[in-house]
Amino acid sequence: MSGVLLVKTASDSPAATESLRIVICGAMRTFMRLTMLRSDMRVGRCQSVLYHLHAFRIGRAFDMLRFGLFILMGCVAGGIAANDRAAAQDRPVQTEVWELQLGKTAAELPDAFADYACGTNGGPPSTPLKGFADFIRCRPERSGLREVYFRYDDELEYWAKANDLTMEVEKYSGTKVYGYPIVASALFAGNGTLTALRIVSDPRDTSRRREDAYSLRNFLTARFGREGWNCTDGQPEDGEGPVGRTFIKQHCTKSIEGGRLLDLTTHYFRKRGQRQFDARTERETEGQFESLVRFEWSLGR
Repeated sequence: MSGVLLVKTASDSPAATESLRIVICGAMRTFMRLTMLRSDMRVGRCQSVLYHLHAFRIGRAFDMLRFGLFILMGCVAGGIAANDRAAAQDRPVQTEVWELQLGKTAAELPDAFADYACGTNGGPPSTPLKGFADFIRCRPERSGLREVYFRYDDELEYWAKANDLTMEVEKYSGTKVYGYPIVASALFAGNGTLTALRIVSDPRDTSRRREDAYSLRNFLTARFGREGWNCTDGQPEDGEGPVGRTFIKQHCTKSIEGGRLLDLTTHYFRKRGQRQFDARTERETEGQFESLVRFEWSLGR
């Protein structure tokens, strides 16, 4: 900072020129933080700008401001481009649930996930497994299918953290579809054929408000087409009630190309005994509602 040489002219005083220099340098640092460049890049770009301000010996206040902003925009643009090129070269690839193909055998599926285990009907994992090929170790459901729980590999999340990419860290943390935390599982027939995929909203993941879970329905229906769903809306029973003015207890099915069957359940209501306000303290309660999406994509029956 002190190394910047300013030439006094009749039109600007040393105090005014120094003030503008401080403003420009402060703006440069703020801009570089907002671009989310890596810290080493931010330091390098700022030093480069200061060097140029020193070398050109700009005297007039207006010329100094204009030149400083010009250098700033060039450095920010160049830094972003360089950061993007570096990031693209070593960016890991994340395999998602949609990439698992129904009809394939367990041995043909990509081994690109983590924490394989026997599933519990969309709940937390139970018996640990080495991979999809161990499906036979899981107890069959009433349908005869065996559920294998899996989680997305966290390599991409840690890559984003290492590159100081805040938005990507949030996007790739945990197992998610469309930004919603889920429990994902694959269901296998006795011969090892992948017969169905199951997605259930995960109330244990706090990276997104649990209350929002029911709105995942909108993204799933959009993915497979808004038209052609056969839906039944249930009515409140056994003490159930709305959350505010909203009560959703819906079950939908849809047949798509290739005989595939979609099954979608959406809940957003209060169960018996759940209230918005505590009857004793009159304070607003937390988490006293059910917000859930349960989705299955299968080969059909």
